[in-house]
Amino acid sequence: MNSRGPKSLVEWRWILRPETAWSVRGPGQGRESGGRPLVDWRGRPYVPGSTMKGKIRDSFRRLFSAPEWGEEEEKAAGSTSFSLQKWRAMELYCFGVPGTRPGRLYVDDSYLSEENAGAGQWYGQRHRVAVNRRLGVVKDAFLASETVVEAGWSFEGGMSLYTGNEELVAALTLAVLDVDQIGGGRTVGRGRVSWGLAEGEGTSRLTVTVDGIPWGPAASIPTLREWALNAFFRD
Repeated sequence: MNSRGPKSLVEWRWILRPETAWSVRGPGQGRESGGRPLVDWRGRPYVPGSTMKGKIRDSFRRLFSAPEWGEEEEKAAGSTSFSLQKWRAMELYCFGVPGTRPGRLYVDDSYLSEENAGAGQWYGQRHRVAVNRRLGVVKDAFLASETVVEAGWSFEGGMSLYTGNEELVAALTLAVLDVDQIGGGRTVGRGRVSWGLAEGEGTSRLTVTVDGIPWGPAASIPTLREWALNAFFRD
C-alpha cells in the first residue's frame, strides 16, 4: 500500500459464530420486554452492521486509549510513531462524528449463512431472576423469560474502507479481533465471541484483503501483533 498514492479498497470479511446464546434487540426493547431478537426481511436472526460498528469503535478506542493521554504521557511516548494526533485523525476518518460528520468505514449487516438458513431452530428460551439495578434487590415480578438466538449458527458479514494507510488497516483489524461479545447480557455470559485469522485461533474467522489480495500481516494473530508493534512503536 502507498500512503501517498491512490487509496486501496480494504475489505474485512468475517464468519461470526457466537459461542453462547445471544440477542440483539431493537430500540426500546429491554431484556424484560419479552420481545424477540431482531430479524431480517426473511424472518431470520441477524447482527446489524450498526451493532458491529459500535463494538469495533469501542474496541478501537480501548486498544489505543489516547483520550487518557496527557501532555506528559505523550512526551514520554515521543520515540514512537503512533501519536495522539494520528490516533484521533484515524478515528475521525473511520467513524466520523455522530450527527455531524459521517465516517468512511462501512459495516455490513451479518446474515445467517446459507448453510444454516433452512435449519429453523434458531431460537431458545432463557429464564432468570430479574433484579432492580437501582436498588440492587429482586423485583416483585422476579422471574423473567427471554427469547435468544442459540449458539452454533454462523453469520457472514464484513466491512470496507478506502485507505492507503497500513497502520490504520492494522488498527482496525486488531479492533475487530478485540470484540469479544455481541448483544446484551454480558454479565450473564451472553454472546461470547472469539476470533481467529488462521486455523485453530478461534471459532469466528476474519480475513483481510487489499484490492482483492490477502493482506500479509493478517496471516495469523501473532504475525499481525508483531507487525503492529513494529509499525506503531518503532523509533
